[in-house]
Amino acid sequence: MFLPTARAMNELGTMALQANKRGAAKQYFEMAATTPGALGEQARNSFLQLDVPDNPATYVQAQALAASDGRIIIRVTNRAPVTLTQVALELLTTVGRDRTRRPIAVQNLQSGQTRDVDSGLRLPADGTLETIQAQVSIRGAAIN
Repeated sequence: MFLPTARAMNELGTMALQANKRGAAKQYFEMAATTPGALGEQARNSFLQLDVPDNPATYVQAQALAASDGRIIIRVTNRAPVTLTQVALELLTTVGRDRTRRPIAVQNLQSGQTRDVDSGLRLPADGTLETIQAQVSIRGAAIN
């Protein structure tokens, strides 16, 4: 009986990826990623290359907040163990009957980093964040 090794799992992941079987590749890379050392690190990076774009909400946390000067800001946190080179968000605000959709792009967010991003929108003069609806959707993320 043969036990799977990290090298074998890594190679099977590479072969599955070449055969355009992303799900299988992710499973193999994830198994190999538990191995300490360079081989495990390589497998972890291969897994993250596939999983971050597939499941960006697993790695990114985002919420709308009101700054003291009335600007609506987005607080974005990278929960991935690597730098996210691109994060794509969408802010949807509703004030009365007026709805606004605004794409928000965040570049180079380090692992564990939280950043406040100006949405370019302001609260109405007579409003607070509680009087409007503001929802942030995580549309995508990428690593190098």
